[in-house]
Amino acid sequence: MTAGHADGTGSSEPRCGCGSSTAPQLDVALREAVAVAVAAIGEGSPADIGVVFISAAYGGAIRPVLELAADLVPATHVIGTTA
Repeated sequence: MTAGHADGTGSSEPRCGCGSSTAPQLDVALREAVAVAVAAIGEGSPADIGVVFISAAYGGAIRPVLELAADLVPATHVIGTTA
C-alpha cells in the first residue's frame, strides 16, 4: 500500500512555499507574497494549510486584507496573524 495525500495524488512529499513583500500597500504586498509562495509549490490542488503573517505596521488595513487572504491563498485552511 502506498501512502498519499487526501487529494488522491499518491504523493507523500510535503510541499512548502514562502513569499514576502515590502510593498507599502497591504493588498499589493499580500498578492505579491501569495504569488511567490504559490510559484514555489506549484499550481494544482490546494495546500492543507496556509499561514499569513502581516506586520502591525500596516495598521487599520490589516483586518479587511486578512479577509482577502482567505480568497487568495490556495489552501483548505488559512490562518491569519499579526504582531
